[in-house]
Amino acid sequence: MEFSVRAAELTSLLENQISNFVTSFQLDEIGRVVSVGDGIARVYGLNEIQAGEMVEFASGVKGIAFNLENENVGIVVFGSDTAIKEGDLVKRTGSIVDVPAGKAMLGRVVDALGVPIDGIGALSDHERRRVEVKAPGIIERKSVHEPMQTGLKAVDSLVPIGRGQRELIIGDRQTGKTAIAIDTILNQKQMNSRATSESETLYCVYVAIGQKRSTVAQLVQILSEANALEYSILVAATASDPAPLQFLAPYSGCAMGEYFRDNGMHALIIYDDLSKQAVAYRQMSLLLRRPPGREAFPGDVFYLHSRLLERAAKRSDQTGAGSLTALPVIETQAGDVSAYIPTNVIPITDGQICSETELFYRGIRPAINVGLSVSRVGSAAQLKAMKQVCGSSKLELAQYREVAAFAQFGSDLDAATQALLNRGARLTEVPKQPQYAPLPIEKQILVIYAALALALAGVLFYFSCIDWNIFFFKYMLLGRSLSFLLNRRGWAGGFFFYMVLAAIRAFFFATEGALDMANAMMPRGAADSSSDLFTYTSDMMEDVSSSGRSTSSVNQPLAGREPPATQVDPRAGPSNPPRLGEPYPYQLDEVIGGDSVESIHRRLLAQYSSTPSIEVINLTQIEAKDLFEVKVDIVRQMAVLDPEGDWMGRGARALDNPRTSTGEESLERLYRVRDDIGQGGIRSQSFLDLKGRVFLRRQNWDAESQA
Repeated sequence: MEFSVRAAELTSLLENQISNFVTSFQLDEIGRVVSVGDGIARVYGLNEIQAGEMVEFASGVKGIAFNLENENVGIVVFGSDTAIKEGDLVKRTGSIVDVPAGKAMLGRVVDALGVPIDGIGALSDHERRRVEVKAPGIIERKSVHEPMQTGLKAVDSLVPIGRGQRELIIGDRQTGKTAIAIDTILNQKQMNSRATSESETLYCVYVAIGQKRSTVAQLVQILSEANALEYSILVAATASDPAPLQFLAPYSGCAMGEYFRDNGMHALIIYDDLSKQAVAYRQMSLLLRRPPGREAFPGDVFYLHSRLLERAAKRSDQTGAGSLTALPVIETQAGDVSAYIPTNVIPITDGQICSETELFYRGIRPAINVGLSVSRVGSAAQLKAMKQVCGSSKLELAQYREVAAFAQFGSDLDAATQALLNRGARLTEVPKQPQYAPLPIEKQILVIYAALALALAGVLFYFSCIDWNIFFFKYMLLGRSLSFLLNRRGWAGGFFFYMVLAAIRAFFFATEGALDMANAMMPRGAADSSSDLFTYTSDMMEDVSSSGRSTSSVNQPLAGREPPATQVDPRAGPSNPPRLGEPYPYQLDEVIGGDSVESIHRRLLAQYSSTPSIEVINLTQIEAKDLFEVKVDIVRQMAVLDPEGDWMGRGARALDNPRTSTGEESLERLYRVRDDIGQGGIRSQSFLDLKGRVFLRRQNWDAESQA
């Protein structure tokens, strides 16, 4: 049987259609809403769904699978449930909840899902990270050893925080908990401006949980005016947002912070506050019919916070050396730190900063209770200079507040107790600081040591310690060089303490009538056991100048030292001013490589065309001693690495600085040389350069001697 022409065409057409048939298709598992209400939807039919998977409702609203039960799935709705009706279709997305992360997030305000809410526009050039990931293991971690400066004297001196640490901020409402966190963010502006590499920069993530929208807007304005938004990310789940978003916000912020941690950078995340997250989680759990426990919280509320805070860590060098520091905030009721949520979070963290209402209303701000506040990392994450300066001040303050409570019940006190009360009242003024005014660490060290010296001298601050800080910075002599010394070394030697004491005296003599006002306001009984400031600082400077590098009496200014009892008229002027040429730590006429402190000093002064002022002379004197000291350090290193070289002679002369360079420029160069040799040894470039210079000098000397 033969096919007709039309039948053949039809057959060919059908064959082409069959051969071009696309067999690929997409299967979406869908379910139907059984019931919905209070932000919880019960869905039937999603048999293969994963725990924590995102789903999408027909109205476009998204949710997360929270309860996986035999008959249905409990879905927590991210948003309003008014558009969801019984019988609506629900589609699986196949992905676990994730949020955008990366440097594109800096300067933006987003919600708990990472959607921008600042009106600037969509995000660009970002990656997505899961909100729930496993915390780094033990092998991947490293002990916390790098300081994370908050800019607050009360925190950096008494409760130091390190990069990778988890420090709890706990206290009643309206006691300054958020202020501590915001000041920490603002302080990173000046810290990041000094950073020379990406590894020194600290990025900030602030998570606002259950706060008013006006409060979040005010925070954005504060950070924007301080130019702090450029390194900050704000995640906002306000009080008007549903409970699921308040529950999710801390995990979303943590995922954004982990981007920096896992890429060898440093980040700080602030959860303000986790009490509201726990309340939101309790609300969700009760609506999902989970069995309640203590205070109606579910049984896994401890795991809620532990799996979040454990993600803050300091990574090892092999895994990038990044860090994520966490500052969770917990609100207490009437100072009850033994409530369920506080007792859960306190053992998870590495210490706590306790704020008190009583201290706040007494004008002690930050209102930190020194006795209850602690950092379990301790001085391991604190600059050595700060550790030297503080001494036992925390113990003294805690003892004072304990004794002051009992002193209210009796009037007859022994001399030792009265002295402790007088000294404690003055020390209480030292940590005071205005809001939104963080101090650089070098200024903190200067003012804390100066203030402790004043307190030990029996001087009550004649106006608030805040104003005293301002005036002291204004009148302080050689402050620039002292700050430079601390920045480079991180420790404070005897010469540093010597110059601070000299600056204290100069400040009081430069401020007309200041010392009279201070002594007039000395507490009752203080004059019996304390001298005026002039005699006291003279005594301490004699101790420093005669002790060389051994500065134990100065490094611990509160360790039972009592000022002398001799009275001197302060208005007579400094009868024995500090002699800046006193030998520390080397003799002035000691010569190494043809150079001495005096010759370096003359060389620095020769750069000035006109007669230098006394401040310039004093400044160059310190720089000359610094240059000589670091030069000796390098010579000693080279002598160990190359014993046959003449490092005390020609080798030291190879370190001579260009005649046109300033003292600070020369110091920077020599510090780089010393650090390079200390790290690389004979393989370092600085070692090879010095060897080459000495060889060339020897060749020139031999040629000149033969001629």
